[in-house]
Amino acid sequence: MDIIQKLKNNFGIEKKYIDITYDNIDNLLNLNKPLIIYFWAEHCGLCRMLHGLVDELARENQDKVIFGKVNLTNYEKIGTRFQIEHLPTLIFIKNKTETDRRIGNLQKPIIQGWININFEKN
Repeated sequence: MDIIQKLKNNFGIEKKYIDITYDNIDNLLNLNKPLIIYFWAEHCGLCRMLHGLVDELARENQDKVIFGKVNLTNYEKIGTRFQIEHLPTLIFIKNKTETDRRIGNLQKPIIQGWININFEKN
């Protein structure tokens, strides 16, 4: 089982995203596969509305990108590291560099188009 599968596997339940923590963020950033980080918080109503959509997009794009979720309620310093000012925020990271970010409650076709565009960027 590779590192990605180990990180996705939680209590025997395979997820299509990774819960990002202080312990695994650097390993994820060093992988050779594009990464989308979804920043959210428990108090954020828009975030709760976006959760199911992020899970769906993670399943549909698992061959292209790794999806990770950061709960800023528990991991505030990761948000500071990425200068997160608004929630929800999605960041696309490719070749260890942020290529783009989206803020707010977006519709699936918009996010999927954003994923496709950033995946194709060099």
